[in-house]
Amino acid sequence: MARRMAIRLVRWAVGGTLLAAGLMKWMDPWQFGWAVARYPWVPESLGLVVGGWMIWIELWVGAALLAWPKFRHGAWVLSSALFALFAAAIVLALVHHRSIPCGCFGVHALRTVTWIHALADLAAAVLCGWMARKDLASVRS
Repeated sequence: MARRMAIRLVRWAVGGTLLAAGLMKWMDPWQFGWAVARYPWVPESLGLVVGGWMIWIELWVGAALLAWPKFRHGAWVLSSALFALFAAAIVLALVHHRSIPCGCFGVHALRTVTWIHALADLAAAVLCGWMARKDLASVRS
């Protein structure tokens, strides 16, 4: 019972975070696209395209974790990949000594990226990967 509740809380926390972050970015996609374009791995001309796709992926993955049990395992895998991508982008920006706004929760909560952001995203990626494995194990049994 306690294990189920813990799994449900993690699912709500991750799904809710992705959904909230996606909604905040969706409110001003142009500014978020600009923030994405400042990262070294995204050509400036593709910032809006990459940013737009990221918004929709976050929204769908968050919704799948919260409301669509049939797609939950895939949502865990995608959320792990998203957080790993975020961590890699932040590390790359920090290594290149770029002072870049995080954009994590849209442009209304702009903070410069730090190593703490990278570590938090890496921890989230590991947690989501672990949840994907647990979810797959529960489906098989």
